[in-house]
Amino acid sequence: MTSSNEILYIDRETKNLKVEKVYGQWFLDLIYRNFLGKGFRFLFTNKLFSFLYGLLQDIPLSKGKYENFIKNFDIKMEEFELDRPDKKVPYKTFNDFFVRKFKPGQRVFTDIPHLLPAFSEGRYFVYQEINDSLSFPIKGRYLNPKDILGQGNPWASHFEGGSLIISRLCPVDYHRFHFPDEGKIIKSYRLKGYLDSVNPIGLRKNQKLYLKNERQISLLETKNFGKIAFIEVGAICVGKIIQTKKINLNFKKGEEKGYFLFGGSSILVFIEKGKVLFDEDILENTKNHKETFIKLGSQIGTLNNFC
Repeated sequence: MTSSNEILYIDRETKNLKVEKVYGQWFLDLIYRNFLGKGFRFLFTNKLFSFLYGLLQDIPLSKGKYENFIKNFDIKMEEFELDRPDKKVPYKTFNDFFVRKFKPGQRVFTDIPHLLPAFSEGRYFVYQEINDSLSFPIKGRYLNPKDILGQGNPWASHFEGGSLIISRLCPVDYHRFHFPDEGKIIKSYRLKGYLDSVNPIGLRKNQKLYLKNERQISLLETKNFGKIAFIEVGAICVGKIIQTKKINLNFKKGEEKGYFLFGGSSILVFIEKGKVLFDEDILENTKNHKETFIKLGSQIGTLNNFC
């Protein structure tokens, strides 16, 4: 029997229901569930706290904690590159470990143009069509593109009634994100905001989280899937969001777009109406309010009306 406080998700490869092991569980319980702790939550959801916490992950002393992190969360290090493979301590800092890269060949993006791949390795919700009945994550909450992208953004109208992907990255996950198709970055900008936790514990307490958290937004013109809004959402203890690829540059499918420094994070992706058909298993899990853990590069949908 599972607890109501547990976070459950579906592992897509095994199809098994799993319980998420949460990094910093005690801290999240304190500021989101504890009556006294909730009164002090504002102290931890501001930019300064996350910035300072992020700096601690960049000092050499921080490297001492990643071995226990690997052990406690059963991270398969054989899949990842080591920064210093000839050294006893292969990463200089915890952040160096946190933004580790996969070894070549560990994750593959298909070159078939009509297949939509997972752009990050994490826990996914997908919505075929955004509308007023959208239920997220538990109670009804309409994720309006105009609110997410910022009032007055002329691209927002392209995504009305379109599709939405939400990918949540836990601290234990690979924290680089990639382009889902080839194309060009048309515009990039940042909307300032809070840094609340994107963990379901935080989402249950703050339904407007994605409307209020800091967001870095890229508007993409893609070859096969039309206009896409790619939004990286800041969260508690995320020191920085680094953009590898700059504006007005062409990109290839699967190419790295950027990465999050330490912390759990989320990515929202809006796609124009009628462009994509998501895979049925992910849609069904979403309907049942269960995230699906999906590996980077795996198929999550296909181009609509593809012949």
